[in-house]
Amino acid sequence: MLFRAVLFDLDGTLLATDFDELMPSYLQLVSERFAKWVDKEAFIKQLLASTQAAMECRDPNFTVLEAFSRDFFPKVGLDREYLRIFYDFYQKEFKGLGQGAARREGSREAVDAALERGYKVVVATNPLFPEVAIRERLAWAGLDKVPFALITTGENMHFCKPYSEYYWEIADLIGCAPGECLMVGNDPVYDLPAGKIGMKTFFLGDGPHQLADYWGDMGALCRLLDKSGEYKSDVQAY
Repeated sequence: MLFRAVLFDLDGTLLATDFDELMPSYLQLVSERFAKWVDKEAFIKQLLASTQAAMECRDPNFTVLEAFSRDFFPKVGLDREYLRIFYDFYQKEFKGLGQGAARREGSREAVDAALERGYKVVVATNPLFPEVAIRERLAWAGLDKVPFALITTGENMHFCKPYSEYYWEIADLIGCAPGECLMVGNDPVYDLPAGKIGMKTFFLGDGPHQLADYWGDMGALCRLLDKSGEYKSDVQAY
């Protein structure tokens, strides 16, 4: 067996739709939930700033969600108990954003292939949302019932992409050495840095990338994951 674990990015990888495409609608909807307490324009500006701050925080004492909350709520003049409003939003209105979301062709087959061959399968999305929101996005991809070994969320992660600590934390949580892991993603900036700690990387794209060990579509990925270890097609670039 080539690997013990396969890490899948979510947006642009398991989902064809990147969440950036939905961001304007998301910001408008969530800001309306807080409109009675915070001016909508000020809310959106601070939400984006605090999300960036959480992504850049590398303090192992705080989860990503804690880092966001510590930065965001004081700056909009609200107690952290108002985090419950975010959770209520994700449980109710958030799913409406997925009506136009499209799953990546072959993504379910690749996940199933990894599971059937005994690999630990991880959803390695940037953990800037709480679990309820990430599970909803997995539902958009038709993957909400999959027994993942780990889904990286704002509650269980202390680091974000593209920092090496994010990938080290995943390896530690699933009990695998970095060299036993394959990171699959479409974004060279956020996904391929996994290679810096010794993980193998699969670039989901039309051509090779200097930072990727392998490249191709989901069909090529399935061939790579085959127990025989044979990988004959468009992959091994470097």
